[in-house]
Amino acid sequence: MKLIKALSASIAFALVSSSSVATVLSFQSKLGDAESGGLLNYRDETDGLTLSYQADQGKVLSYHVKKYDECSTMSAYKIESKNQLAINGSCPSQGGQVFEYIYEWDSKALNWCLRREITGEKADRTAAEVVPSIHVARVKGCVEPGSQAQLQYESKEKAKGAIRNELKEFHEMNLNRKSVNKFIDLLATYDIYELADSIDPSSVEDINNIAYFLSENNRSYDAIILLQKIVQEFPDRTVAKLNLADAYWNTHLDEQGIKMYKEYVAQMTARGLERKIPRHVIMRIDRKSRKSETSEE
Repeated sequence: MKLIKALSASIAFALVSSSSVATVLSFQSKLGDAESGGLLNYRDETDGLTLSYQADQGKVLSYHVKKYDECSTMSAYKIESKNQLAINGSCPSQGGQVFEYIYEWDSKALNWCLRREITGEKADRTAAEVVPSIHVARVKGCVEPGSQAQLQYESKEKAKGAIRNELKEFHEMNLNRKSVNKFIDLLATYDIYELADSIDPSSVEDINNIAYFLSENNRSYDAIILLQKIVQEFPDRTVAKLNLADAYWNTHLDEQGIKMYKEYVAQMTARGLERKIPRHVIMRIDRKSRKSETSEE
């Protein structure tokens, strides 16, 4: 995340599906002193996606992205907060494989270059899973869409260093609401998964605060990704349990929310802090209990 650069840049694409229904968004991208833009068209073929990108200068680039797996359902979309294109070929089933690749326009290479490889498994709601198992890898060089070239990855140490710098940037905002909201707006979901993999004693407070502001900005599901990991790794962080319960509740995951509210209440009571339990916690637990009693009658 490069906040200053990203804030000065906005991007839009025309995404055309196989049914020829186009989504057209205003497009203006400013990189340095130059302004440029373009239209991206894609069509879903039997064996994958065919894409073409026409820049303002008139040059047309064509790509063909083969299905990543036999079960892949292929699509492309714009990541709203960044100058990036996502190509998704994940399997649609519960617990299905995740295949998603994030590309960014490179003004030097004059091409779309792969920046993130996202793999893993979707959450299986039939098994009461809420968050998928996701791995995000940072890719080096400029691998264009559809290329069969072997990927080269950034080292874990370099990736962790970049994430530490992002957390330092957040920390130095000193919870200034305006600055924090801009920071949150620029976080893509894959950034959230990278943060979740970076939770340790030195980062847990800042990441917990990021989760709180995600919920405050109507992104409770993204907050759950972080808070589940925090509660798992740091079970004594009582405030994280409250934040996680609230995020579950806001996402209509009532059963998980009530379970976490009860853990929070038990922990607060054991510490003699029951008077500090927010009123909404008790009200939600009581309301759920009354509904359960009514349904049993």
